[in-house]
Amino acid sequence: MSNGKENMTVLIKYPKQNKITNADFFKRKNDEDINWSYWGGWFDTDGTFTGKHGKLALKDHEPVKLFSKVFETSLRFDEHKTITPNAAQYVAKIFSAALRQEKLNWFCRNIEKFILSKKNNLFKVCNQPFLSNQVPWTRQETINYIAGVAEGDGCFLSKTKDKVTFLNLLIASSNAQYLSDIQDRLSEHNLCNCGDIQEREIYQTKKENELSIIFVFTLVIKI
Repeated sequence: MSNGKENMTVLIKYPKQNKITNADFFKRKNDEDINWSYWGGWFDTDGTFTGKHGKLALKDHEPVKLFSKVFETSLRFDEHKTITPNAAQYVAKIFSAALRQEKLNWFCRNIEKFILSKKNNLFKVCNQPFLSNQVPWTRQETINYIAGVAEGDGCFLSKTKDKVTFLNLLIASSNAQYLSDIQDRLSEHNLCNCGDIQEREIYQTKKENELSIIFVFTLVIKI
């Protein structure tokens, strides 16, 4: 919950959208081999579709800078005072980049196929309707999606047994159905060995004067 004045700095600035800049942008980008499944995995975890924009906002500078560069949208740095549910105060420092208007519609049309968790939010921010793309993912698209998820809500764990080191990918989400959908996608291509979805922890968040209890579930993928 924010309780202080926000300080915003534009680190990288791109020109505002118009017919000329958008025509040039779409001509160049439609010829590029953009890894849409990778960005789908990242937006399903760290991205947001709210209001009239699709945004990536993180404490880590590099991934947001990459998003800003690939999709040619301004990079911002924000600082504001905030408090945690247990009333601890701190200064939040966030890097963000957002897509709006025609760029957002174009982004949504291309990424929609690879959105599992936030599809309803994606549809709400788009100015024009389009049918949900149900074309099955390829094996490579599934791998790319998981790579994006790992960048967002993933955590790599190593375990050594009999002098052999095993690497596992742990994915955490408050949406158990989302983790089940990931399991199904991996199973379709016989990728990795997934463990059971387990309830890991419970925590509270506070928005204004309301407390919410969040259940966090985890899925372990044995690589």
